[in-house]
Amino acid sequence: MKLLALRCPQCGQKLEPQQADVVAIACAHCFTAVAVHQNGLQPLDVYYAAPAQEHVERWLPFWVFHGRVHIQRRDSQGGSKGADKEAAQLWQQVQRLYAPAWHLPVAQARELGSRLVQAQPLFQAIPRPDAALISETVILPEDGLKLLDFIVLTIEAERKDWLRDLKFTIEAGPPALWAIPGRQQGAGWQLTART
Repeated sequence: MKLLALRCPQCGQKLEPQQADVVAIACAHCFTAVAVHQNGLQPLDVYYAAPAQEHVERWLPFWVFHGRVHIQRRDSQGGSKGADKEAAQLWQQVQRLYAPAWHLPVAQARELGSRLVQAQPLFQAIPRPDAALISETVILPEDGLKLLDFIVLTIEAERKDWLRDLKFTIEAGPPALWAIPGRQQGAGWQLTART
């Protein structure tokens, strides 16, 4: 077992994660995003999405993959050609695949991820805003890729046919960590980024 001194590699201030399974945290002093590895701490590149409003309630972390979903088999009750055509149109090209990376229930992560994958927003990256404190990232990139399996299943299950069987693969490159402004709205989340 290796113990890590949780100090910001940029400014030396103490880092105080609120969750035990944190994989990236922002320094509350200098706002540098820091990756937490077994080998130590290191600054982490984060892309910040331009906010649509002046006040940002929270900066939410997302792993964003560029990739493609390959549907190998899609069987439904009655074999709806319309749903098959919709699926083919959505997945025929390289996409931005969004996996929420902070602590939230799986059902909310699936719903939010499926909304983003279907909408394909193109967020404008900006330099890190002053005092932009990204929420703790608790999902590893490889777990974000596993979450994308559930997101694809959610999208396909919500089509207007009765999905019986789905076989697919996801081909994705390395992800980028994005901080997207958002706010809690009822039990879910609303993103407040400019597109």
